[in-house]
Amino acid sequence: MLLVGFGEIGDKSQIFVISQSSIQGALPAFLGAISAFTLIFLLTAIFGQQLIKRIPKDKLLKGVSIIFIILVTYQIFFGILSYGIL
Repeated sequence: MLLVGFGEIGDKSQIFVISQSSIQGALPAFLGAISAFTLIFLLTAIFGQQLIKRIPKDKLLKGVSIIFIILVTYQIFFGILSYGIL
C-alpha cells in the first residue's frame, strides 16, 4: 500500500489540486476534486454496465486483457528506448 502511495506522488490530479488549493483554499479544491472523481467514476460504472449488456463477459475480459498486454508492452519498450538502454 505504501508503494502505491509513493507511485501516486506527482500524479496530474494531485498537482492540479495543489495548484487550486493555493488559489482557492483547501476546502474548495478538495470538494472540487471529490466531485470530479465521483462524476468520472459514476460515468465509468454506467459505461461498464452498458458495455457488459452488449458484449459477453468472457469476450470482454479477453479483449481487455489483450489491450492491457499491448499497452504494457508499448510502455516497457518505448520506456526503455527513451532512457537509451537499448
